[in-house]
Amino acid sequence: MFGCIFSMQRSSASVVRRTLVCNIELFVLLPIASPPNHRPDNIDMRHREKSSGDAATAMASNIATAPAGDKTGEARGLIRIAVLDDYQLAASRFADWSPVLREADVHFFSDHLADTGQLIERLRSFDAVCLMRERSSLPKELIDALPRLKFISTTGSSNAALDLEHARRRGIVVSGTNSKGHGTPELIWTLLLALARNIPGQMDALRQGHWQTDIGADLNGRTLGIIGLGRVGSQIARIGKAFNMNIVVWSPNMTPERAAEHGAESVSKSALFSTADFIVVCIQLRPITVNLIGAAEIALMKSSAFLINTARGEIVDDAALIEALTERRIAGAGLDAFCTEPLPPGHPYRHMKNVIATPHIGYVTAAGYRQFFEDTVANIMAWLHGSPIREVTRHVVKR
Repeated sequence: MFGCIFSMQRSSASVVRRTLVCNIELFVLLPIASPPNHRPDNIDMRHREKSSGDAATAMASNIATAPAGDKTGEARGLIRIAVLDDYQLAASRFADWSPVLREADVHFFSDHLADTGQLIERLRSFDAVCLMRERSSLPKELIDALPRLKFISTTGSSNAALDLEHARRRGIVVSGTNSKGHGTPELIWTLLLALARNIPGQMDALRQGHWQTDIGADLNGRTLGIIGLGRVGSQIARIGKAFNMNIVVWSPNMTPERAAEHGAESVSKSALFSTADFIVVCIQLRPITVNLIGAAEIALMKSSAFLINTARGEIVDDAALIEALTERRIAGAGLDAFCTEPLPPGHPYRHMKNVIATPHIGYVTAAGYRQFFEDTVANIMAWLHGSPIREVTRHVVKR
């Protein structure tokens, strides 16, 4: 893992300069396909010193964090734009930022600052902020501490970590992006299949010299319970039918007719939890869905059942789920969303043998990132030219 901070600026002269200074402390090479490199030649890539904040609240203890620092763009009167939580340093690789560079001073930050005070200090000199989903929160008190802030671009069509109404009252323009929509369903099935066949356990056993140490669970003829039948849930139901699974669904507003449209049966909440072999959480996080799945629901689950949650951590009662997993009252869980992100180093989910946990990567795919960052660049350019696009109102993007 490494720490780099990119600072992209338009040179005041015709000479183009490119500098790269990185502090590489630990890295792992994986066989992944590299996306097209859209980074223009006039990007100035500078390493900044680590902040004095608690390392446990950063993305990882060895990621370099960066204060706003260099203000040469501000001195030249340029609009200053911060791109937050660019974990993989991907924003500049998945879109062409050169049109923005001709008119603005852009800084990419690869680390995560959980501390509100540190985030305020980082952002106080910026006019615009680009958010990656809900990695960083912008509540009322943080927005009020940023008097220069005039524009926010968030990936996706909504952002529960942003006080949208207060931003709009402040006259701040908020734009969203389109999204591909297939990444999360694909990850859900990755987790479900890995749980059913205990892929992590079988891999560990093989590496230790053993052979066939476990017996997998079947999908054919089993019951798949889906909480929520929207954009994600409907895709899960369609794939479940391909595995010849029985599909049951529940949500506060579910009707038998809507369930039937997707080859599913509408059942009560208690019936779903007591009969399903695999339960997938596909419902959106709203005030009424916080702790929607608590101790009572988990107690209804079969001892052989699995819970998969890639929606939002707050939908499931953490303490109740950890207790059930620790006591082996359910077979296991596949988790990609957590109440605290990044997940703290000592959290039980990082170490439990019957949990497959991934670092909120449902939307983290090449096609998804390309859509996010190309739309982000378009959002910025439209705002800079006085004609904002894809404005977010009441957590819905106006197309």
